[in-house]
Parts: sequence; structure tokens; C-alpha cells
Amino acid sequence: MALSPTSLIILLIFMFIVYTSVSVMGLKLKTHCTFIRPDKTRIEKMIKAKQRRVEFDGGWYYVIPNRIILKVMDSGIYKLFPTKVSSLIYKWDSPVPLDPNTFQNSWETPEARKALNKEEDIRAYSAGNVASLAKSKPQGMLDRFFPIIVIGAVCVIGYMLYSLSGKVDMLGQAVNTLQKMMMGQ
Repeated sequence: MALSPTSLIILLIFMFIVYTSVSVMGLKLKTHCTFIRPDKTRIEKMIKAKQRRVEFDGGWYYVIPNRIILKVMDSGIYKLFPTKVSSLIYKWDSPVPLDPNTFQNSWETPEARKALNKEEDIRAYSAGNVASLAKSKPQGMLDRFFPIIVIGAVCVIGYMLYSLSGKVDMLGQAVNTLQKMMMGQ
């Protein structure tokens, strides 16, 4: 069974919307890390939100939740649906991320980091997320339901195009019949 061009276009649009929605939802479970080398080049990585450290240039750099800032991801597929993602910025000379208030390194050693217990880490992670979310503007009703609205609109337009495709075929057959009648005279 071959798909008509209209059905194929509807299927492709639907697949694109589903892919974009899944990508946006998956991005919410990740942290964007930027590493600045001594020569000012940048390396960017996406890590799972629960990861405790990240590797850049053969060295381990620690994830400190109270240093997380929110960044709008608006490149690639996310140009259509700009998405806020947790972000950390590292420099080559410190194993900890930059302080989000001053964007400077602060003194903290791996030994001091190990001394923190798990409860303090969880509280810091929670406080970092709350502080970052407090700085961001709250999502409105349209922002939250925009992907669902787009999917619904695509489905309605697809149904309209599908229902019109039969009428266009009938119109074409009527024109062919008129041409045959005119040529027969």
C-alpha cells in the first residue's frame, strides 16, 4: 500500500513534532557543562543531572549543585522550542565550577569536597535549583501547553488536507471529463 503525498507529508510533520518534543523533554534531565581551556577555547558537554563529576581534557571536575545556573538552549532543533537547561561553567585551573554570582573561581579542594556528607549535597542541589528557578520567569499557560497545541494544530490541518484530497481528485476528474467533452465536439 503506497502512501499518498499528502499522507506522507502529514506523517513526516508528525514524526518531526514527536522527535522535537522528546528532545525537549530529555534536555530537562541533563546539565550543560562548559569548560574553558587556557587558550580560551570552549568545550561543551551534556551530562545526566545526577552525575557527580564530569571529565574534561583528562581531568575530573566536580558538579556542585549550588553553582548551577539556568541557560536557554536555542541552537539546533531547540531554535523552534527554546528550552531552559541547568548549566555549569568550568575553567582549566579549578576542579569546581565558577561562582554564578561573580563568575570567578573560589578556593575549594577535592579533600574539602569529600568531607561534605550526602545530606549536605542533596540540600545544596535543592537550594541551587530553587534559587535558579526563582530567578527565572514563571511559565505561563501558553508556554507549558505550546507543544501540545502545535501537535493538535498539525493533526487538525492534516485531517483537513486528508479530507480535501478526495474532493481535489473529484475536481480533477470533472475537469478531465469536461476536456474530453470539448475535444469530442
